[in-house]
Amino acid sequence: IALVLALGYYQRPTFIYLAPLISGLYILLLTAPVGRAHSYATLQYSMRQRFCPILARAAVIMIVPWLLCWPWRVVAGEEVSSTANRVMGYGMTKQAMIPPDDPRLGSLGAEYGRVVKETMSDGGFHPDGLGLGAHFPMFVAMDELVSRVGPMAFIRDYPWRYVKGWFQTMIVYMGYPREPVDCENTMFSRAVFREWPPDYTLEKTLGWDVKYDGLLPPVYNGGGALGQFLALSIGPYSSLLLVATWTSLLWLVFALRKADPIAIAMAGVPLGFLALHALTLFSASRYSFPTYPLFLANLICVGHHVEQSLRRFLNGRAQNRDV
Repeated sequence: IALVLALGYYQRPTFIYLAPLISGLYILLLTAPVGRAHSYATLQYSMRQRFCPILARAAVIMIVPWLLCWPWRVVAGEEVSSTANRVMGYGMTKQAMIPPDDPRLGSLGAEYGRVVKETMSDGGFHPDGLGLGAHFPMFVAMDELVSRVGPMAFIRDYPWRYVKGWFQTMIVYMGYPREPVDCENTMFSRAVFREWPPDYTLEKTLGWDVKYDGLLPPVYNGGGALGQFLALSIGPYSSLLLVATWTSLLWLVFALRKADPIAIAMAGVPLGFLALHALTLFSASRYSFPTYPLFLANLICVGHHVEQSLRRFLNGRAQNRDV
């Protein structure tokens, strides 16, 4: 597990921040090896019986990933810090966390305030925040300001606005609205499935060796059956994903109530991943996308659990009638 987290860091650096959560969930799973729901008193008793070995194994998951990613953090430490500040700057702007009348905005405050007012003018709920694509130069200027002042300075000054932005980002990550503003998944899917340029051949693809002319496929002019099918699937997929994420949240609540370690782990890992990324306030689809297969798998597990519970209930009623 520690090795997987460390390897994940080199693909997506934020994986490393899951180490404490994974370590805690691992302790829960070790205290209930049978996999059935227990009371917290039972889990606590089991923890006391094997405290040292459980703590040692959990410490490996907590510490080893940080040690394995340390070389890269040393080499790219300055760039990592700069990137983190930029992401926070975009996120704070997207969620309008900084009030337009903040004196540190200077002349930028007028344009920023206008964009915020236009976005909220209909009085609706906009958890996806301001449109980055339509106002990119303003985002860049705000990002430079946040990087210069420091994200923590704004968080200390506006803690409740930051908390509100975190909640709204979580809502977007969990699939609402189904097509948020600047949705990267939708834009990418539309470009590939519907608007693929007819002249975009493999010669323009990175890494293709033009010597192998015999392997060149015919030019794609759009309208392929697979592309049409996938394009039509975007809507149902978005709706199914919305159901899956909120079902996982409800499943986590029930699992915590029943002290079910396996359910807590299955629902807690993807939700914890989203919660950590939501701290940036940057509701970009690429941050939440890796968790979506887990949420869909959880939906199947919950459906199976409901089906089994319903079957036991109906069997119990039938037995009572027979008696």
